[in-house]
Amino acid sequence: MGSIILTIYFLAVFIFFIYSLQYKDKIDKILTENFKISTFNALWLAYIEGLIIGGFSIWLIL
Repeated sequence: MGSIILTIYFLAVFIFFIYSLQYKDKIDKILTENFKISTFNALWLAYIEGLIIGGFSIWLIL
């Protein structure tokens, strides 16, 4: 049961990532101008790290 939940969770994140790739340039421009953050990929890397920790926590609970 826990594996199914984690699979659905990571699949939803992957779909959101693929969908957001079309806005990569717009997001990079906004981050660079307003927040001085350089890349879209760095933002996603931080998000993925959080997902891994969150997924591991869910796995431990279940």
